[in-house]
This record gives sequence, structure tokens and C-alpha cells, in this order.
Amino acid sequence: MKPIRLSMTAFGPYKEKETIDFTKLQGNQIFVISGATGAGKTTIFDGICFALYGSVSGEERENAKTHRSNFAADDTHTAIELVFEMKGKTYRILRQLAHVKAGNKTATGEKTEFVEITDEGEIPVLDSHRVRDLNDRLEEIIGLTKEQFKQIVMLPQGEFRKLLTSDSRNKEQILRKIFKTEHFEEMTKRLKDKKTEAEKQLLALETERATFIRQIKETLPEADRPLFHVFAKEYQSPVQIIEGLQHEQVYYEAEEKKVQTVHAEKQQLFTEKQQMVHAAEQFNLTLEEYQKVAAKYKELLQREAEIESIQQQLKQAERAEHIIPYEQAFREQRKRTEQLTERVAFAKQQLQQAIEKRNVAKEAQANIEQQLPLYEKQKEQLREWQRILPFYEAVNQLEQQYKEQQHQLAKATTNKEQYDIQLQQAITRVKQAEEQYDVLMKQLIDETAYYEQLTQLKQVEQLLSAQREQRHKLKELTTQHDMASTQLQEQNTKLHQVEEQWLANQAYVLAEQLVVGEICPVCGNTVKEKIQQTQTVKITKEIVEQAKIAQQQAEQKARQIQTQVDILNSDMQKTAEALQQVTVAYDEATNVETIQKLEQTLNKNNQQKIQAQELQQQLTQFRKQVERLREQQQVCLQQVNQFQMTVHTTELQLQDKKQQLPVAFATKQQVDEAIHETTQQVALYEQQTKQVNEAYEVAMQQHTTQEANVQNMKQQHVEAQEQLSQLQQQLQEKVLAAGFQDGKEYTAARLETAQMNALQEQITQYEKERYATEEYLEKQQHLAQAEKKNVEVLKEELLTIKEQVDLYVKQLHQIESYRQSITRFIRYLEQAQEKSAQLEERASQIIQLYDLMAGKNAQKISFERYLQIEYLEQIIQAANERLVPLTNGQYRLLRSERVDSNGKQSGLSLDVYDAYTGQERDVKTLSGGEQFNASLCLALGMSDIIQSFRGNVQMDTMFVDEGFGTLDEEALSKAIDTLVDLQKTGRMIGIISHVAELKETVPATLEVRKTKEGYSHTTWNIK
Repeated sequence: MKPIRLSMTAFGPYKEKETIDFTKLQGNQIFVISGATGAGKTTIFDGICFALYGSVSGEERENAKTHRSNFAADDTHTAIELVFEMKGKTYRILRQLAHVKAGNKTATGEKTEFVEITDEGEIPVLDSHRVRDLNDRLEEIIGLTKEQFKQIVMLPQGEFRKLLTSDSRNKEQILRKIFKTEHFEEMTKRLKDKKTEAEKQLLALETERATFIRQIKETLPEADRPLFHVFAKEYQSPVQIIEGLQHEQVYYEAEEKKVQTVHAEKQQLFTEKQQMVHAAEQFNLTLEEYQKVAAKYKELLQREAEIESIQQQLKQAERAEHIIPYEQAFREQRKRTEQLTERVAFAKQQLQQAIEKRNVAKEAQANIEQQLPLYEKQKEQLREWQRILPFYEAVNQLEQQYKEQQHQLAKATTNKEQYDIQLQQAITRVKQAEEQYDVLMKQLIDETAYYEQLTQLKQVEQLLSAQREQRHKLKELTTQHDMASTQLQEQNTKLHQVEEQWLANQAYVLAEQLVVGEICPVCGNTVKEKIQQTQTVKITKEIVEQAKIAQQQAEQKARQIQTQVDILNSDMQKTAEALQQVTVAYDEATNVETIQKLEQTLNKNNQQKIQAQELQQQLTQFRKQVERLREQQQVCLQQVNQFQMTVHTTELQLQDKKQQLPVAFATKQQVDEAIHETTQQVALYEQQTKQVNEAYEVAMQQHTTQEANVQNMKQQHVEAQEQLSQLQQQLQEKVLAAGFQDGKEYTAARLETAQMNALQEQITQYEKERYATEEYLEKQQHLAQAEKKNVEVLKEELLTIKEQVDLYVKQLHQIESYRQSITRFIRYLEQAQEKSAQLEERASQIIQLYDLMAGKNAQKISFERYLQIEYLEQIIQAANERLVPLTNGQYRLLRSERVDSNGKQSGLSLDVYDAYTGQERDVKTLSGGEQFNASLCLALGMSDIIQSFRGNVQMDTMFVDEGFGTLDEEALSKAIDTLVDLQKTGRMIGIISHVAELKETVPATLEVRKTKEGYSHTTWNIK
């Protein structure tokens, strides 16, 4: 990736659009970015990184939305546009941030563009406008993630030495992001979760099995059998429990057969006794039935006279039944005659009422005819009043129009007065804002000198703070060194004593092995006599080795502390020299207070500049408001004049119309009321006339009808009386012919058909019951002298046998329950045994995999750390290819084998081998310039490894932010030579630095200057 043109709008200290054209380098591949502190040098790197990845370069500056310029106008959007070249193709990427404008509640304006620039024009790289898709496509084209880009292409301020000096854990995070080994960590976490889950399943199965075994103990009755012998043991094997349960199953099968045999015998006895009880109960029921029938027969004999009387009554009723139709005909005719008598009287009454209604209707008709002239006059008045109604409508419309026009005139007048007031207030606000703006502009100061003084004082404070910390640490190290020296002296003394005792023991052992008359292996002389020695304390070689190791550890600890003291003294000397080189005057006691005052002054000045910008914007708005109010005031004045003319015209028309109205009715309402009242009177007269005529016609019809009805009723009454006499004579003849002496005897014998049917049914039922009773008694004659059998004794014997049968059934059910439980227990334990074996096998596999991935081994190195060590070894090898010549062969980076404070092997820490001393030491002991050189070579080595790791990745650019100020003249020259060698390969190299020698050496410089208003501009300076 090689940048061609970078444009930053409202980004950081750049107020408006700032364009940096890298083609102006004129073939120079290395350039310096120079400028005052806070001018916006690092912001250039932030812009490139944000254009490519959507976030800025440093971790402390990660949120790009906070980089919106405080100097930007409200309608200017923050945007970054980068044109760059990658593998022979040219691309343009634009990212525009959304922001909340004045008066809005939500952010607007977000936009992205990504195109390829060809000879035919710009071609979109992807159709989607999603930021995530854009970032993925850019990462695919560049070939690096954001983390990889920040480590090998753009080295941000404050993060340059992170890979060199960080501990193993931090390096692990860096390498994980760069080489994407995080999935191994996720795999380890998942394996750990699976291991925990497998252990939980095993524990749950064991708990469930223990509960089940406890259930077995509670279910089966305890006895002197193998199963309960197993339960009595402290350890209960599932296999032994299964064997015991199988023995129990055989036992209960035998018990079940015994109980079944006894139960069958008792059941047979119970059946026979139950049959005897049933037979006795049946005999007693038959005897009771015979006795009830005999009693009922006696009752039937007693009712024989009653039945004969009923038969005689029924014969009389049958003779009277033939006369009933003649009696009914006579009674119906008599009733009809009485009804006709009543109807004749009622018809005469109705006729009289009809005559009275006819006379009343005739009189009402005469009264209506007298009111006819008045009716004609009222109809004529209504026609006249209807003719003049439209005149009143016209007057009402004009009056309504007149009122509305007056209302509009008043409203327009009020609006004009309000705009007059608002215009005056707006003019006043403009004058006040102009005065405030002038006051603020006079109070602003030139910030350049303040910023330079503040930067230098902060550097001084950092040096002073470092000096205080170094003194405190030196005091602690001195105490630790004294303690380490004391421990070393004690270990030397102890080692000397142990070695002397061990030599004495060796002399004792040798003396014990000497044989009188043989050659001594030490001196070569013949042994004349055996020397007797006493061994005081037995010292082995292992004890001597342990003492040596303890002495070496104490010596190494003392040497390490002394090295730290020497390094700290060197650092303190450098700090003191740096303080002596400070040009600004400072007081250590009040330096912090002076810094705070300077910051307060600058903050206050920035706030005043912001206030001035806000006032300037408000002033523009106020002036626009004044012009708008003047235009609105003029429009209102025209409306008032127009409404005044309209009101006058309408008033003249209204006066003319009112002169045409009649004097009798001043308003249309009075005319409407007169019309309404007269219309009601006319309608009433017409309604009354209609009702009177209709009533007269109805009365005449009713009179004629009633006269005809009276004559008809009289004729029907005469005919009914004649027919009644004939029916009475016929009835008397029929009664005598039936054998009755008179009508009273007939009436007493007469019965209704239902009554006769009831008597006949009563006789028939009696005869049936008597016949059935006599037949039953004749058949069951043998029971006449029989007695009941004693059933209770038989039932007691049956109950005793049933209790015995139930007891054996209960025993069978209990045995069956035991057998089913035993079968279920055996099946569960066998399944649990099989499941446990499967879980243990699976858990064993998972635990082995987890131990491998998590580093549960002798080296305590995880699989992910093992891969990262391999990558780090390659990076170190590539870095040393530049570091060795850069340091004249003095330094070479090594991967440290030191153990961290937590006891685990780090594997990713770095040491440096010093060829001058022949010793290895921590890279943190290097000076500032030495650390810069090592960090630079490490970054270049990582760049080489990542490019080889990613295959076709092509990095044509490198940016370095700060660090050259810590180098001496020789180191600076060699560092520049290293970068020059890089540019020979075609790479563009940009450096942020304040070092004057660097700006003099490098021919191209990008100057960043801050104006007194606070925002910045850039210019190229090519020598």
C-alpha cells in the first residue's frame, strides 16, 4: 500500500479541507513530518489509518468520532479521503462521519465511498454500503488486519516499544491478534467447558446411582442373604449388587410358587362356601315371596263385595250413556238462545250510539265551513312573505362577510405590531452580539509561546517524577542488596562447612576400606595398621550439591540486584543530564502549579475562541433574522391596506340592501316566525276539515250497519226459541224409554266415559290379580309349613376363608412388587454401569485434549503459546539481521527462558545478548536509544515475517512516530542508513520527529504549522 493523496476535512486540528499530495515528494521515498507539539503531526497517521480501517492509529485515540475539529463550521462534515496504490491498482476511499447539527436531535451526514480509479473513470469496488462489508473488502485488498498494520506499517506514538518491552502475557495478546491464534484459546476454553461438563455428568451419575442403591435398601426387606451382606460392606461394588439382586430374584420366584399353591387351595374352599351361602339366601327370598302373596290373597277376598257393587254401577251408566247426546244437544241450544238474547240487547245499544255520533259529526262540519274565508286570506299572506325572503338572505350574507373582513383586518393589524416589536428586538440582539464579539476578540492571546512553555514544563515534570521514582527505587534496591549480601555470606559459610564435613566423611570411608598389608590407593605405601576414625555427621554428595545450588542462587540474586542498581544509577545520571539541558526556567516546588496555571490559561483561551465562533455564528443568524422580519413587516402592511379597502366596500353594499326591506319585519327571523305560525294555522285548518269529513262519513256508515244488525238479531232469536222447545220434548221421551222414572234418576246414573273406563279397569285388574295369586299359591303349596335358613353362620365362615385368601393375595402382590423392583434395579444398574464406562472413556479423551491445549505438561506451555514461540523465533531471527550491524555487532535479541513470577515458563519474553560483556540481560535494561534501535529492527523483522506469512502481501510504506530523539549521533546515522536501505527496496518511509539533524539529513519535509486561531495547515519543503 502506497498513499498518493490524503484529504482531511474538519478532522483534529484541521478546520477545513487539508490535502497532502504525496506525489510532490518528487521521487524522494523518505520524508520527515515536523511541527510544534499539538500541531497535528500524528493526526496525519490517524487519518490514513481511519480511512483504511475506520479507526485511528493509537489505542488511546481509538474513537475517531472524538477527532471532529472544534474549529469546524456546523454545516461542515468530518471526512477523510485517501487515494492509494496497491499492486498496480489505484483506489479512492472516503469516510464521512455523522454529527448532530444545531437544532437537531440526531446525527446525520454519514457516508462512505470506495472506488477503483481506472482510465475509464471510477468503478465502485462493492455494491454494499455497509461499513462492515467495506472494512472486510479493504482488509482483503491490503492483506493485513488493523493490528498487523499498526505493528509493521504504522508504528504509533507510545506503542512503538510495546512488542519489545512488554511481558509474555502482553506479547501473547499482540501475537494473537497479528497471527490470528485466538481460535486455539477459544478451543481450549471449549475443551475446559466440556471437561467440566463431563466431570459433572460423572458426578451426577454417581450421585444418582447412590440414591438408587439407597432406594434398593429401602424397598427390599432386610434378610440374611448375599445382597445384604454386600450392603454391610464399606465399599459396595455395582457388580456385587447386581449379583445379589439376581440371587434375590431367584429367592422370590421360589417364594411365589409356594404361596400360589396355598392360595389355590384356599380359593377352592372359598368358592364352595360361597355357593352354599348363595343357595341359602335364595331359599329365604322364595319363602318371603310366598308369604307376601298369601297375605295379598286374603286382601283380595275381602274386596269381593266392593267389586260387585262397582259392576252394578257400571251397568246403570251404560243404559244412561245412550241418552247423553240428546241431553248435550238440548243444553247447547239453550245456551245459544241465551246468547242471542244478549246480542239483541247489545245491538240496540250500538244503534243508539251510532245515531248520537252522526248528529255530532254533522254539527262539526257546519263549524268548519264558517272558517273558510280566514283560511283563504292566510294562504295569500304566505305567498307574499315567501316572495321577500331572498332579500333577507342577501343582507345576512353581507353582514357575515363584513364581520369576517373586520376580523381579518384586526388580525393583520396585530401581526404588523408584533413584527414591529420582533424587528426592534432582533436589531438590539445584533448590537449586543457585535459588542460581545469585539470584547472576546480583544481578550484572545497568542497560544504558541504558552504551548511551547507548557510542553517543556511537562517534559521537566516527567523528568522530575522519574528522578523521584528512581531515588525511591534506589533506596529499595540498596536495602535488598544489603539483605542479599548477608544471605550470600551465610550461604558461603554454610557451603564451606558442608564441604569440610563431606571431606571428613570421605576420609572415614577410605579408612574403613583400608586393609593391613595392602597398598594404600592414595599414597601408594603399604598399610601397616588400620586407623580408627569416628564419623560425626553423615554428609552425602546430594547435600553438598544442594548447598552449592543455594550459594549460587544467593550469588546470582546479589549480582542481579547489583546490576539493577548499576542500571538505575545510569538512568539517574541520564535523567540529571537531561534536566541540566532544559532551557526553560522552572521551580521544582511550584512546577506542577505552573503547569496547571498554563493549562487553565490555554483552556480559558480555547473556550473564549469557541465562544467567539459561536457568537459569530449567532451574529450571522441574527442579521438574517432582521432581514427576514423586515420582509414580513412589509407584507403585513400591504395586507392591512387591502383589508381596509375591502371592509369599506362591503359596508356600502350592506346599507343599500337594508333600504329594500319592508318596515313590518326588521329581520329575516321575524319573517320566518310569521311564516311558521301562519303555516301551522293553515295546516291545522286543512287537517281539521279532513278529520270532520271523514268522521261524518264513518258515522253514517255505522248508523246504517247497526239498523240492519238489530233486525237480523231479532229474527235469529225467534228461530232459536222454537228449536229449544223441540229438543226439550225429545229428551223427555228418551229418558222414559231407557227405563228411568224421571230426569233425576237419569242424572244420578249418568257417568262420563273416562269414569266408566276407570271402573271397568278396576274390575279387570282385580280379576287378574286374583287369578295370578291363586295360581302361584297352588304351585308353591309345599312352602306353606317351611321355615327360614340361618345364613349369618354361613357368612361368618365365608368371611374367615376370604381373609385367608386376601392375605395370600397380598403376599403374592408384595412378592410380584419385589420381583418387578429387582428387575428394574438390575436393568438400571446395568445401564448405569455401561453409561459410566462410556462417560469415563469420553472424559478421559477430553481431559487429555484439554491438558495438551492448556499446557498441562512439564514445560507448562500451551499449544497456542507453542505456535506463538515459533513465530517469535522467526521474528527475532529477522530482526537480528538488522540489529547486529546497526549496533556494530554488540547486541543480538534472544528469546528468554526465564520463569515469570507466577512460576510458569513465559516463553515470550525477550533478552539481549551483549557481545562486549558476554552476558544476557533483560531488554528493559537497554538505554532509550538502544531500545529504539531494537524496537525498529523488531518491527522490520515482524514486517518481513508477516509478509512471508500472508503470501502476496505487498507493503510499500512505513510510518514511524517519534523515537529518534533518544539516539546519539552515531546511532541516529545508522538508524537513518537502515531506513535508507529500506527505501531502496521501493518503500515510502514517513517519520515524525523533532530532531534537527534528521530534518537536515532527509531532503523532504512536511511542515505542520498551527495558526494563532488554533487550527493547522501543511506544506511540503523539498530541498
